[in-house]
Amino acid sequence: MRRDHYGGLIVVSRISTFFSSKAGNFRSQFRLLCIASNSFTTTHTFSPLLRQCIDERSLPGIKTIQAEMLKSGFPIQLSGSKLVDAGLKCGEIGYAREVFDGMPERHIVTWNSLIAYFIKHRRSKEAVEVYRLMITSNVSPDEYTLSSVFKAFSDLGFDKEAQRSHGLAVVLGLEVSNVFVGTALVDMYVKFGKTREAKLVLDRVEEKDVVLITALIVGYSQKGEDAEAVKAFRSMLGKGVQPNEYTYASVLISCGNLKNVSNGKLIHGLMIKSGFDSALGSQTSLLTMYLRCGLVDDSLWIFKCIEYPNQVTWTSLISGLVLNGREEMALTEFRKMMRDSADSWDSD
Repeated sequence: MRRDHYGGLIVVSRISTFFSSKAGNFRSQFRLLCIASNSFTTTHTFSPLLRQCIDERSLPGIKTIQAEMLKSGFPIQLSGSKLVDAGLKCGEIGYAREVFDGMPERHIVTWNSLIAYFIKHRRSKEAVEVYRLMITSNVSPDEYTLSSVFKAFSDLGFDKEAQRSHGLAVVLGLEVSNVFVGTALVDMYVKFGKTREAKLVLDRVEEKDVVLITALIVGYSQKGEDAEAVKAFRSMLGKGVQPNEYTYASVLISCGNLKNVSNGKLIHGLMIKSGFDSALGSQTSLLTMYLRCGLVDDSLWIFKCIEYPNQVTWTSLISGLVLNGREEMALTEFRKMMRDSADSWDSD
């Protein structure tokens, strides 16, 4: 083993012991260990220490490592990327942004990390601002950039800017070849209420999965285009793509709105076969579908199979009974709901 690498490992071992004891002054202790090792210039030594700082959420530790990196002549692009990542993982966005803004060049991964952080913390406007800076800096986005920024556009309602970025995705070949970009686009257009555009995107994506198709079905169902939702569901089955719980929940709403009992029962059978009929969300969707189709007895049977109905389930049952002219039964169920609620409060 080379002497410099061995010395670096000694530093890692000693600093890890220091962190675990949480004793002394970080900066002075850190400097002493660096001097003792006489070697602190490789990724192999810096990276474990940054991970230790992240685990301890120690911003002072990260800043000390930053100072040592600069003294050691560590490449600024590489050190900056690592420091931004460490700052974000510690939740220190101010520090991360300060380092980011001071970097003469930024790797695409660093841009994506910052955008993803803002999306995760529901700061869509700042995510878009970073994306705009990225474009004006002549950095080409990748699938991770676009998947994130399309979500930000939909959150903010930035329709025109979203369309321009969609065009960029087409130019880069990501709309067709990348299912994550395709799904983000479909979801974005659905939120804009543009199901036609969402369908066009879905048709062009080469590899279609359950998340992509479900996003379109949800959009149809939410917009009241129930026949299209059922049609998309049938097409999904024809392609051999297996639905998930969210797919079933959305298409059942559409079947109920259409009062399409035959399709509703067919879907119920598929749910039983695939094991999705026992989840509370699925049971509530089935209950609602049967009530909207006027099949009160079927809905009551579903309700009795639910071990712990929640407020949404109770509300679906009671409102559905009223809709079907069963006011007395609805009142009885309402009283049961109130009694069950009181019992649960007492047990708490």
